[in-house]
Amino acid sequence: MRFLVDENLSPLLAQALRDADHDAAHVRDMGLASADDVAVLAAAREDHRILISADTDFGGLLAETDAALPSFILIRRLQGRRAAEQAALLADHMTDIQADLVRGAIVAIDEDRIRIRLLPISRRPGRAEADPALSAGMSGEYPSAHDSSDEPEFPAQEEG
Repeated sequence: MRFLVDENLSPLLAQALRDADHDAAHVRDMGLASADDVAVLAAAREDHRILISADTDFGGLLAETDAALPSFILIRRLQGRRAAEQAALLADHMTDIQADLVRGAIVAIDEDRIRIRLLPISRRPGRAEADPALSAGMSGEYPSAHDSSDEPEFPAQEEG
């Protein structure tokens, strides 16, 4: 699979993904250090890469533009982990999420679970009522060791 790792995650994550036989680049590798989110998202789309970031803004951008691609993996509450640990967590769940990533999805990964929302997403009124899959919002949820059911459903906007 082809990945683009955002600047808020270590370049070592891209290296760990390459070591696992994926085609992975860090935004620095593509001359996108300090680029705005729109430019990073466009680069991922143009280069047919799945964007990996800890920045929740990408989910909002995908929803606002009603985009079907690129897929986006949101690394939640794992920023303090080493890149090798983040890559191992991705590898552990790749078979669960691969088909959705190819089709177009937002995948939120945290220590407790993985949540998947298929693209395109639209925030326009009436769209969810017309499409039951959008009102359900998820193509799947894969619990890990612990499931935090008191957490708001994705894509909740985080402060920060």
